[in-house]
Amino acid sequence: MKRIVQTRRTGCEQPRPSYRPRLEMLEDRFVPSTLTVTSSADDMQPHTLRYAVAHAQSGDTILLTAAVKDPIVLTLGELTLTQNVTIKAVGNSQATISGGGSSRVFEVASGATVTIVDLTITDGNGVAAPGGSEPSDGVGGGILVDSGGTLVVRNSTFTNDSTSTGVSGGGGIASYGALTVEGSTFANDSATFGGGIYVYSGTATVTGSTFTNDLANIGGGICNGFQGTLSVADSTFINDSTYSGGSGGGIASYNVLTVGNSTFAGNSATFGGGIYIYGGTATVSDSTFTNDIANIGGGICNGYQGALTVTDSTFADDSTYSGGSGGGIASYNVLTVGNSTFAGDAATFGGGVYVYGGTATVTDSTFANDIANIGGGICNGFQGALTVTDSTFADDSTYSGGAGGGLASYNVLTVEGSTFAGDAAAFGGGIYIYGGTATVSDSTLSGNTATTAGGGIFNSGLLYIANSVFSNNSPDNINGTYTDQGGNTFQ
Repeated sequence: MKRIVQTRRTGCEQPRPSYRPRLEMLEDRFVPSTLTVTSSADDMQPHTLRYAVAHAQSGDTILLTAAVKDPIVLTLGELTLTQNVTIKAVGNSQATISGGGSSRVFEVASGATVTIVDLTITDGNGVAAPGGSEPSDGVGGGILVDSGGTLVVRNSTFTNDSTSTGVSGGGGIASYGALTVEGSTFANDSATFGGGIYVYSGTATVTGSTFTNDLANIGGGICNGFQGTLSVADSTFINDSTYSGGSGGGIASYNVLTVGNSTFAGNSATFGGGIYIYGGTATVSDSTFTNDIANIGGGICNGYQGALTVTDSTFADDSTYSGGSGGGIASYNVLTVGNSTFAGDAATFGGGVYVYGGTATVTDSTFANDIANIGGGICNGFQGALTVTDSTFADDSTYSGGAGGGLASYNVLTVEGSTFAGDAAAFGGGIYIYGGTATVSDSTLSGNTATTAGGGIFNSGLLYIANSVFSNNSPDNINGTYTDQGGNTFQ
């Protein structure tokens, strides 16, 4: 018979843990998608651009496929972009989106970051909707970037975009936010301010881009406004212009401007054929200005409130219209030029550089074959204070009866360590001093000629010379009184 042994619980055993299933909430997760555009129609049917814009979420890509063979012509007004999206064409070919002359193409809303790649934006007119009236009408012919919005443009073309409502800005693009343009072209765009681009405020960076035949009152290619910061690099401005009386054929800037390694050719304006600086600071480096023309400042006009620095740049065959000043540069405030070349520039006053007022410093620069009525190389005006150091003036000249083949000065002039050779004028083949005080030291004036007087220097002001060489100037080395401070050689 089996014995049954019972055990008694002592109360010390641990109870088995219980398990209750439950749901754990996870964060929202979104996988970016690609919305394909296969139709050139402008409606809300699937696979149209308008449908894709309306249904895109942040992070999505809108892809214009090869099936879109015709331009997308907007008939229902602009496309407003409120999400962080990329819009691009398939492959390396550009897809065309047209405002049809009745609206702009895109508006980038505040808070949105938009990238467009390989698109052609054309025939935008800066209006939100056909027949409508919006506060933003008149700016951004092709694209408007609202304050707080961000736009990146790559390998795209803006052509025949314009704004014409009231005081308009930005034929191609108007930006109140943050703008980056890379490897793009602006051609035949027009506006009141900024035929190609108008930077009203915020920052704009333009690299590797071309502006050609753009037109505006202010800034044929680009206008950088009072609140804008503009940087331009590796870009080209060709045949951009302004309407009569306008400023800045290539660029006009009212605030902070940086230009590097860029080319300005054949641009025209009343003030600043290549660049016009109204105010703020402007730095131009490693750039070339060729065949630009204006009434004042064929290459660059630096206005009454501007501070301009130019380094390692070339001004060749820039000029002014009859009676104009500053074939290469005209400056009314603060100018610094370093290691630059002025060759074949022409004007009535200052073939290479005209200093109307303010201070100008020229260092390590060359003036060759420039011509003017007054100051073939440089003319320093009645309100200017000019310092020239370690520079060369070669074969500069004036028109018949002119003064100052190399340099003419009407106020304060300092020349140090510089060479004047082969310059010619009626008065002052090398240097003409009308009035003010001039100091020439450690310099060489050789082989300069004057048809009337002062082969080397013609002086009717206060002239001090020291440690300088005067040789073979015709008909004389110096005409007029001067103070010899020693160390001079006359041959």
